[in-house]
Amino acid sequence: MGFKRTTEGRVFFQNGTQEPIGNLAPKNTQDDIPDSIKPLTGTRQDASQTQIIALLKSLNTRLQSTQNDRENLQQELENYKNIVLSLQEKTERQERESAQIKKKLSESGGGAVKIAQDAEELSREVIKEFEEARRLMLEIEERAERTESLVQKHQAQIRQSEEQ
Repeated sequence: MGFKRTTEGRVFFQNGTQEPIGNLAPKNTQDDIPDSIKPLTGTRQDASQTQIIALLKSLNTRLQSTQNDRENLQQELENYKNIVLSLQEKTERQERESAQIKKKLSESGGGAVKIAQDAEELSREVIKEFEEARRLMLEIEERAERTESLVQKHQAQIRQSEEQ
């Protein structure tokens, strides 16, 4: 097992039966491989292959987590784009409505000012009437309390006279 280089310069991983893993690289013999790339022998070969496999596995894990992070960030970016577009649409709509209101106010001229003054005057009158109604309610409640206390005193006197 080990990495092999073909005469065309391709590098592939080969298992112990001298067959390449996968169908990406053509079959080669030991004579085609330069000495500088020939697999190591014995335990050195096994240790380096184990090291290489461990490194490839860790690289694969990092690549997968990076891909997941990239996908998450892409999704968040799309969400933010949608939010920004929505806010832009709302802003444009509010600007159009504001312009329409300003146009209507300018067309009506002093009419809008008069309407505002009339509304203010009406609100003052309503407040005065509300305060008057509140004052009357308090007077009625006081009278009701006095009447109730007089009725209770009167009933107490009637009971005392009945008992006597």
